[in-house]
Amino acid sequence: MAVTQLKGSVFVHKASHMYYTPWVFTNNVWKPGTSTYDIVEILADSISIEQGDPTTETVDWEFGDTPLMSSSTKGERTVTADCVDMSFDIMQRVFGWTREIDTSGSTPVDVMVSEAASAESYATIVITFHPTSAPIIVLPKVSMSAKTTLGTFKTSTGSAQISGTAMQGYIDYSNKNAETEIAYLNPITSQAISVANSATDAATAANLVAVGSVTAATNGEFYLS
Repeated sequence: MAVTQLKGSVFVHKASHMYYTPWVFTNNVWKPGTSTYDIVEILADSISIEQGDPTTETVDWEFGDTPLMSSSTKGERTVTADCVDMSFDIMQRVFGWTREIDTSGSTPVDVMVSEAASAESYATIVITFHPTSAPIIVLPKVSMSAKTTLGTFKTSTGSAQISGTAMQGYIDYSNKNAETEIAYLNPITSQAISVANSATDAATAANLVAVGSVTAATNGEFYLS
């Protein structure tokens, strides 16, 4: 038997961008929206993608200690990030708050942004990294459950936590596709990252939405445009 050493030396560290694409409910169907936001003011070391421990169930054997069968259910995968930018723009577009603008004057003026009632919401989240060899992480469909924290005003600042549970979604990239909760993409210049609710939905062109196109910066790093 041949032994193959696996060593690619690709490290996932030093995040550079976090992109957020809210989904919209149209004609009784959820699908990715057409606006993607680059969220900049993210607290250091607050981006986290974690998966819970699997749950294992067994069917015991009458005549011995070895189970007749065993099945495992994977744990939920959650994503969180703390955003310290609590501008009206962020609260409206990312956290779904209601924004009121006074347009009676020559220049529109923000008047109020208020928390909306709890509602079902989804988003696509994409994370890029500084090392040019690092993959792009895509969570095609995340069930969102954001919250705000107002406190520690002297030593810290208020923050709004982007949080949610990853769900099965559809990704189309460089003529390849998959239904998955999470995917690592090799950065390929000028390749669009498109998502949909499922492969069935993606068969209808209007339901397959590009959240961004991979672009190379002058220093060789990649971002979405």
